[in-house]
Amino acid sequence: MVIGVIGASLAGLTVARELGKQGHQVIVFEQAATWAGRFTTVLTGAEPVPVDTHVPYILAQGAEFKALMSELSDKGLIKKLNATVSSSVNGERSSSSMLHDNSELYTSTKGMTAVAGYMARYCDVKFNAHVVGITHIGTNSKKKLPWMINLNTFEVFEAAAVVVALPAPQAYAVLENTQDETPIRRVLADIDIIIYDATYTLTAVYPNRSLEDWAVLEVSGEDIALIVNESVKTESKDLILTIHSSANFFNAAKDLKSNQIIDHLLKSASNLIGDFAYSPDSTVLEKRKYTVPEVHLDRPFVNVEGMDGKLALVGDYFKGNSLEESYISGLRLAESWK
Repeated sequence: MVIGVIGASLAGLTVARELGKQGHQVIVFEQAATWAGRFTTVLTGAEPVPVDTHVPYILAQGAEFKALMSELSDKGLIKKLNATVSSSVNGERSSSSMLHDNSELYTSTKGMTAVAGYMARYCDVKFNAHVVGITHIGTNSKKKLPWMINLNTFEVFEAAAVVVALPAPQAYAVLENTQDETPIRRVLADIDIIIYDATYTLTAVYPNRSLEDWAVLEVSGEDIALIVNESVKTESKDLILTIHSSANFFNAAKDLKSNQIIDHLLKSASNLIGDFAYSPDSTVLEKRKYTVPEVHLDRPFVNVEGMDGKLALVGDYFKGNSLEESYISGLRLAESWK
């Protein structure tokens, strides 16, 4: 069966990997030029090291996700950590382990892009492939498969089944352009309520400097929500920080220029961890529109019923917003399509 997966998210690549193992021909359509979203990796520092700006750490709790972590560990793509999180509330600091009961903590060794490449071994990934809609042909035509996947370049791909593995607003936009199919309209009503917090992420490099041995600083009530000490995970001689803004700051900064946003985040960081933070050697600013869904659907995926040809939705807005729950979303759909 020819299956089109729209979006190279973890949920999408999990579906593609599992169905590809079963012998299906799976094509993943990713609108970015390379791995993006939670697979974003930035190379930075005097001796460039990979920095995962969207997923600095992976927390595994369930047996199925731990099995994937074990597989990735065996391939040398991730490694275990026992790191400390420091919290700042009204200037008061407290520290604790990032590990919970029966959990395991990992970080990538070569960047999350390498993890994505490994997950994609059983499918064909098309980058710069912006899907603008899908068309339901049905099985009445003898010459066509039930679905047509339409790109913004006017290219069209036929598929027997389609999986939409995008953030909910993007999934809505793709499905909204579908012909007036009642089952799809019902799904649109379900996902229309899902909105996301957005953030800026600033990667900053400080040559020949070290920092107290915390991996993550969580901040409450500030323009910064999180500072990740990347140096805990690497052997870099430089101090590398990723500074994650709060959603409130993202909304308030909509009229600011990039250099103003960088300046403000560095000032905020210097107030939290020291004056040195205001003067990095280099910075990289990223805008993340779909960071965390504010609500989620209480099921692992959605199968669109009542149509010729399979259609389903998976992603980070099912059951919860963790990396593990995204993986389980894709896994459960693949199991149901066996």
